[in-house]
Amino acid sequence: MPIGHGSREPWTHREEEIVCRFYDKGVGEVAALLPGRTVKAIRQRAVRLGVASSTPAGLRKPCASEDREAIMGLHDQGMGYEAIARIVGVKPQAVSNAILAIECERAGFVPAQRDGAGGLIQQEVQRIRAFIREGLPNVEIQRRMAVSAACVSNYRRRMKRSGEDIVPAGKGLRYAGTRYGNDVRQQVDQHFMQGYGAAKVADLAGVHVSFAKKRRRHLVERLARKGECLPGCDITGRRIHVKQSSRFVTEQQKVDLQWLWLNGWAVSPAARHLGIGASTAHNIIRTAKDQLVADGKPFPRMLPQGKRPQLGHTPTSKAKGIAPRPRPPAVSAMPALKRAPTIIAAPCPPKPVVVAAPPPPPRRRLSFEEQLARIAAGAGLVPTFKPTRAVTEATLGGVGSALL
Repeated sequence: MPIGHGSREPWTHREEEIVCRFYDKGVGEVAALLPGRTVKAIRQRAVRLGVASSTPAGLRKPCASEDREAIMGLHDQGMGYEAIARIVGVKPQAVSNAILAIECERAGFVPAQRDGAGGLIQQEVQRIRAFIREGLPNVEIQRRMAVSAACVSNYRRRMKRSGEDIVPAGKGLRYAGTRYGNDVRQQVDQHFMQGYGAAKVADLAGVHVSFAKKRRRHLVERLARKGECLPGCDITGRRIHVKQSSRFVTEQQKVDLQWLWLNGWAVSPAARHLGIGASTAHNIIRTAKDQLVADGKPFPRMLPQGKRPQLGHTPTSKAKGIAPRPRPPAVSAMPALKRAPTIIAAPCPPKPVVVAAPPPPPRRRLSFEEQLARIAAGAGLVPTFKPTRAVTEATLGGVGSALL
């Protein structure tokens, strides 16, 4: 059986002895003696047997300078690693390594130096360990040293196994790549089952919003397989009913907003008076305007501040049982809106309806025969245009037409 076509047969003692005896000379030497095993299988068996090779694998040939420029140019255009590898004619891993090195240099950092075997030199290893002790995220260490994510994770696991006291990645701050335990995942799922959205769940559970969105997507898929859905959503996860919160606009608020607008209030003051967002209030009033246009009724006339009628009840600007949103200091320091007592003012008297006179019928242009008849009856030209100053822009034809 030629080399490269693996065998499904279990490993024999003779094959394991060959691996233990000749693996130190290199994996190629063992592959020549075991034609029925692939290089990958031999390496995996050597790891299980605890055998290591002292022969260096050799440093990978880096991409040429022209290839690096082509790779980065295609990457700046938004192409993926595999597509760039097919165009340039290299492996996707080589594309990733070249992009990491170029982005590291662009950011003002020095890529990690390697020895003749392709491994990191001792100074660079100490540099990675120092970054891990500081608590930098893995992606930031990649950006500063131009190494792979697996390399950083490998050293982080080694330091944890050795018992070193290291700071959690990100210094305890929430970021997109933070790993959370099962207790946090269960807490996030419980908040979603209460009807909250991803942003609210991220604040309640103390996780990053990207993790909350990803967890919600998985939860929607898991519930859909059971024929269930999230509270307030359909089977696909689309929101149908909004859970009450400090941003929720009740039906009474909508009625009060329309009443104030129909009785002379502008949209923005009415929204501030009721505690409704400006964009939400304009959307509600836009619907009311469409209804008035459909019914053929005019829009209400806006009144000044002193003549605006007031509601007969105290406006309910917040949902019951929900804590209000914290306001910025600049907004909280502003004086409260001056509100008149909750007494309905007398309605303004209706404006008298003035029926305009019908417009005169348009003048019909006289025919040529009718013009000759009027000239025969004594009609003539009269000077109707008297220019007060010389108008250089006017043409002789335009002046003549005005005189006619």
